[in-house]
Amino acid sequence: MRQRRLFRIIVWTCIAACVQVALLAEVPDGTILKEMPFTHEGVSTEDLIMGLQQIIERAHEHGIRVFGATLTPFEGADYYSAEGEAMREAVNHQAVRIGLNHLDLFSYLGAFSPALFITDTSKDYNGAFADPTKLNQQLHLFWIGVGSDDFLLSPVRGSHEALDKAGIKHVWTRSSGAHVWTVWRKYLADFAPRLFQ
Repeated sequence: MRQRRLFRIIVWTCIAACVQVALLAEVPDGTILKEMPFTHEGVSTEDLIMGLQQIIERAHEHGIRVFGATLTPFEGADYYSAEGEAMREAVNHQAVRIGLNHLDLFSYLGAFSPALFITDTSKDYNGAFADPTKLNQQLHLFWIGVGSDDFLLSPVRGSHEALDKAGIKHVWTRSSGAHVWTVWRKYLADFAPRLFQ
């Protein structure tokens, strides 16, 4: 059973990586990295979010649990572009919102240095936090971590405080570090085992 769960996590990670590569199949100078059926068609942020939602729904139809992840930064890669980075940020900004608004699909949310801005739990995120008792029953784990040098520290800390005040269960981690993958790697080491408890 443990191997099946691990396989599902790996499958989702591969899907996220493939989506990112498909999204960025062309380098800024116009060179095609790999010719694919839709290489010359533009992919909007909305298209990408809708595609990910379809993958999740189809996986659930087959009894597969899906563990989603945000698309990782790729600055410094040969295929980096400002447009691709803006799209990556837009998709990632929606990750928590999608999870909270689809608790029938997600019961575990991990937010590593998230763009999380909660000030009014009765209204923010389409009212997802308005009923703490119901949310606490539906959401088995809401894990939030941010580094002390992360540019998102202030809004994430404010979100944590608003969740605490509203009585919404969540795991809060403030670590050293900035908005970088080495911090998120540590967060994943804490978050992942909790999925199997």
